[in-house]
Amino acid sequence: MRKFFVSASLLLCCLFSFAQSGNEVWSAFLKALETKRINAEFSYKTLLNDVPVNGTGSFAILGKTFVLKTLEAEIYGDGTSLWTVDKEAQEVVIETFETDPIAYISLATDVKTEKGKIKSFKFKSEDSSEVEVIVKSYDISESRDTKDITFDEKSLGKGYIVTDLR
Repeated sequence: MRKFFVSASLLLCCLFSFAQSGNEVWSAFLKALETKRINAEFSYKTLLNDVPVNGTGSFAILGKTFVLKTLEAEIYGDGTSLWTVDKEAQEVVIETFETDPIAYISLATDVKTEKGKIKSFKFKSEDSSEVEVIVKSYDISESRDTKDITFDEKSLGKGYIVTDLR
C-alpha cells in the first residue's frame, strides 16, 4: 500500500503538465518543480485484491522535497530518503529513495481536463492494479517554505518505533 501512495504522489506531480499541451508545457512543468511549490488535494479509487479501496489525501512538493498525506499514512521525501509514517501503529520506516519522478509521469493515462485544469488521470500501481486519481484542487505558488513538508523526527510522540533501512 505504501508503494501505491508513493506512486500516487509522484503522479500528482505530472497532473500539472497535462493542463496544456506540447513540449513547452513539459519544460515549464519541470522548471516549476524546481522553483515553485505545488499543493494539491485529491481522492483515489482502486481495487486491492479485488476489494474496492477509496481514499482522499493531500500532496505538496517543492523541488525534490514532498509530502503525501492520507488517512493511512504520511510519506515524506527529500530526494534521497523516504519516511513513511503510520500514526495509528506509531511506526516510521526510513528508506533510501532513488526513484526518478519523471519516470512516473509517463505512466499516467486517461487524463481528463476541464477548463484548462486536470480533473483526473489513471495509472497502474506496482501490483498492476489500476488507480484513478481525482484532483479536487491544486495551486502553484512562489513559496519556498518546506518546513511543513520536511520530515522532523522530533515531532514524533513518545512510543514511535523508527526503522531505518538506509
